[in-house]
Amino acid sequence: MSREFLSRENTSNIYKEVLKRNNLQALPKKTKEIIVNLLISNMKTIYKQIDSRKVNRNNIGTVMRQFNDMCLRETTKNLSNSEIFNGEDSQVSRVKFARDFNSTPRK
Repeated sequence: MSREFLSRENTSNIYKEVLKRNNLQALPKKTKEIIVNLLISNMKTIYKQIDSRKVNRNNIGTVMRQFNDMCLRETTKNLSNSEIFNGEDSQVSRVKFARDFNSTPRK
């Protein structure tokens, strides 16, 4: 059961949703790593709270959706309370840089 909940595919899907909901684009690699580590930590914590005796083939889809929603909410809450995005590396400058970088033709 842990293979499905803590899989790379599920982690990737939750990560993409975290970025979309928090409007995070063009993040530096180090910031992405921090977010992924925070997400994985939250996923492990929430997974430990699941009573695996009550999960079966009939309800695994529902449990998985609830698990993903809980991970998403907890990670979003942690990001909003953290100081990762404070300082000179602001969201506006990252988006502007990404836009300028992508709009400049290659020479």
